[in-house]
Amino acid sequence: MINFMEYCDETWVNLNKYVDRKYIIDDGKNHFVRNRKTNLESIIKYPFYDCGRTTAIEAINFIRKEKKDKNMTLSKSNISQRRKLLDHVCYVDMNEDFIDGIYNDSERPGLYGGYSILAGDTSICDAPNIGYTEKQLKELNNPHFNRLRKELIRFRASCIADTQTDFILTATITNSKKIGEVELAMQDLDNLNQRIDMTNTITTYDRGYDALELMLKHKSINSYFLIRLKADDFINERKYMKTNDEIINITINRIRTQNFHDEELKKQAREKRSTEIRITEIELTTKTGKKYTEILASNLPFDKFTTSDLKELYNKRWKIETNFDRLKNIIHIENFSGYNEEIIQQDFYANIFMFNYLMAMKLDADQKIQEKQKNKNLKHEYKTNLNVLFGLIKLDMPDLLSDDPKERENAVKRILNTAQSNLVEKNRVNDRNPDRTAKDPNNKFPPTQRRGE
Repeated sequence: MINFMEYCDETWVNLNKYVDRKYIIDDGKNHFVRNRKTNLESIIKYPFYDCGRTTAIEAINFIRKEKKDKNMTLSKSNISQRRKLLDHVCYVDMNEDFIDGIYNDSERPGLYGGYSILAGDTSICDAPNIGYTEKQLKELNNPHFNRLRKELIRFRASCIADTQTDFILTATITNSKKIGEVELAMQDLDNLNQRIDMTNTITTYDRGYDALELMLKHKSINSYFLIRLKADDFINERKYMKTNDEIINITINRIRTQNFHDEELKKQAREKRSTEIRITEIELTTKTGKKYTEILASNLPFDKFTTSDLKELYNKRWKIETNFDRLKNIIHIENFSGYNEEIIQQDFYANIFMFNYLMAMKLDADQKIQEKQKNKNLKHEYKTNLNVLFGLIKLDMPDLLSDDPKERENAVKRILNTAQSNLVEKNRVNDRNPDRTAKDPNNKFPPTQRRGE
């Protein structure tokens, strides 16, 4: 069984690996050479301390814990200016090294029948908006917030995650108007293919990814895909199907390749002129008893995956929706600590790393919880409370980042021991009470949402 804590500890031990001048943005000046309060190493650590408070308080809290001096102070302008000199690629590399170590391990985690079941998706997030003066807002002549949202700065976050372990294997943010879901997915695939063995992966996608180009991309890297189609996708070819699960021949022509993003893939596709895709039609029933059909496209072989297997595999795709919910509501990935584009990207990729660190701690804690519950006749199964676990990690972050191995070890023990006494039920179904008390719409800061938490 893989020891996730070893990889977690190695990341902090090897933090100096990322204290490298290649991550300093070159503006013609020689930065981080003088002995100041904030050197390159401390600037790299800063986002991990962040608890969502105002920048001024975060800066003071950081420097006091980092230097272990309660009398020290640091201005928000100082920390912001120094952070603008750090390339966000530092956190990209940190996360990829962490994930690659785990997924290139001989005991690769979360295998389902010998395969890693991945899921690709995107989510639109709001970035800090400083693009409008009061006069410009008035000129919009639009008092309705929902319509005004269209004018706000937004970005698209794209991820490919493992549905068994919840690790985010690769992630990207970009301006939501410049690039679409399919192009981002192909970039993510290229990234993963350079890092881990994709031949034993199955990547699932929703209807927004029903692109022939994405299917051909998977085939070109010998990786499996499972995509939910729209009702009119490949309709001319599907009308000749004699069963609900068979391989059909898809004609490749200039119309179908005109929107390809990869020119080399477009060239190969046009030369090939056709490709075989497995189409599976699955009949489902809603809670009200209404029947409907879902259509799945894949390159999964019949001898290994039955129709019911494909249904089960696609259902696992929902885990990436859960992960986006965790990123937004536990990690608070949209709560940026600055307006500068580089700082926004630093926050995003540092939080992706923190999410994966959280998942590693969760997997380790859940293993210990299962061992304790193994021979007990419990009414319910329990698992780690992620909100509590993440809060504990933030509380002990100074010790986790310590150079003293004993301090790091004790911090991990404290976190895991406390997490094992703060559990929630597995697969809990919330029976909504129609007579429950509604929230007061005027109570902006309820007791469960205090400032700074």
